[in-house]
Amino acid sequence: NVTIQGHGGYTGGPYDLGEKVDVTNFEATESMRTYLSSVKLSDTAFKGLIEYFEKVDEPTIIFMYGDHQPSFDDEAKELLAEHPAWEDEGMQAISAYYVPYVIWANYDIEEYDGLIPWGVKAQDTDKWDSSRLNKLSTNYAGSYLFSLAGVKLSTYDRYLLNLHEDVPALSAIGVWDEKGEYYGSAAESPEAVQLHGLEMIQYNLLFDDENLLTEYFLPNDE
Repeated sequence: NVTIQGHGGYTGGPYDLGEKVDVTNFEATESMRTYLSSVKLSDTAFKGLIEYFEKVDEPTIIFMYGDHQPSFDDEAKELLAEHPAWEDEGMQAISAYYVPYVIWANYDIEEYDGLIPWGVKAQDTDKWDSSRLNKLSTNYAGSYLFSLAGVKLSTYDRYLLNLHEDVPALSAIGVWDEKGEYYGSAAESPEAVQLHGLEMIQYNLLFDDENLLTEYFLPNDE
């Protein structure tokens, strides 16, 4: 489920948000209050969705995330510049696409909170790695959910899950390595060769119709 309740714009619309959320540590703009109020409605709706599926017998996994931070008007952006979330300029640039996510299931699935490497059980605390960060870019999300659900994976899915161990998150404007270090581009990261290989695979999948390696993108029993 991709969030849409708070997508915006946040001014001039016929919003019925009930009692608005307010910011107490600085004087927020109207667009900020509208955005936060819409997020509160999303939270309430998500709570209702979870409560419904808690009572459903059919195994269900819910993945909740957003694809970018809110697109505020100039007045809000000017105010937020006075209260930056990141001191690092590179992080300020990528923070527009830095969003939380939650995975919930109405049955027991393998837990993952960033400290626990893939494949390690939550109770095996001696195998936790405090250097790991809970980062997952959307290019991995489908494969990760398929694995959690226990459905057949493709060779490409397995490739992505392995790559995620070394490169937990990547985008057009930033890459994180397994130690949590941020790099402004794939070429600057220690995993540049691996990421170039990913580009070649993606090219084959998206554009190379004559040489498409179809079998690698279909579920199999490997």
